[in-house]
Amino acid sequence: MRRYRFETTWLLDAPVEACWAVLADPALSWPSWWPGLAGDVVELGPAARDHVGSRARLRYRSPFGFTLRIELALVAARPPVAATFAVRGDLVGRGTVDLAPADARPGGRCDKDPGPVGTRVVVGWDVATTRGWMNALGPVASPAFAWSHAHVMRRGGAGLAVRLRSRPDAGQPCSS
Repeated sequence: MRRYRFETTWLLDAPVEACWAVLADPALSWPSWWPGLAGDVVELGPAARDHVGSRARLRYRSPFGFTLRIELALVAARPPVAATFAVRGDLVGRGTVDLAPADARPGGRCDKDPGPVGTRVVVGWDVATTRGWMNALGPVASPAFAWSHAHVMRRGGAGLAVRLRSRPDAGQPCSS
């Protein structure tokens, strides 16, 4: 198996709680706003607020035409700021999602026009490939796999921004 570590940051012009509500949606609305993603099974964990134990089976369509099939199992959650998933299927390992208040405006905040506080979402993956062809091609295809991952994550961030009725580049820089 070949190991990969990826980290993606999304800056969203929406409060942490709104971002968490979409990301932690028990109905798994992700496929409705994340292009290239499909979900086919959702099993909710205990009815507790954090839903630890919930599982979802997902399919991600790569820009290179192949599909990754994974199952995410929520193993830890601190609503509304953090979640950790066990990953299995075509990838094995773990995924993390961390949310924190941040300024989503490109020019930053200022006293004159503070604007809304947004959210920084950091998605981390520490996974290994399990498919034979991916492992065999890994030494030469790693840059293409990294590019594909970044592409899929950009589409997810853009879709989430639209779902939240915001844009990652929302707002205007402060002017004097």
